[in-house]
Amino acid sequence: MRIRNPDLLALLHLEHDCCEVTGRTGILHAHHVVYRSQGGDDIRCNLLMIDNGLHARYHLADRNARFQIGTHIRDHRPDILEYVRTKRGSKEAGDAWIQAHL
Repeated sequence: MRIRNPDLLALLHLEHDCCEVTGRTGILHAHHVVYRSQGGDDIRCNLLMIDNGLHARYHLADRNARFQIGTHIRDHRPDILEYVRTKRGSKEAGDAWIQAHL
């Protein structure tokens, strides 16, 4: 899904010149951790800048891609963990959602 706020997308591209997960350069996509269709917001703590290949593999349910993204979130993006827990109403519900989706 596309980010509706062009200023946020421009800021993300300024912050990241490579994939947050793999370090690859090239075409980067803003990936919604919690999809908008699932109630996710267009805010920094719900977005990862990832390379287009990783993004495509994630959406094809590639287990390695999901593991890479999940590990990155766990180790480097506590803001995303907190966001998911808040969106799901509790730490337990958020952690269960994270396990099921990453």
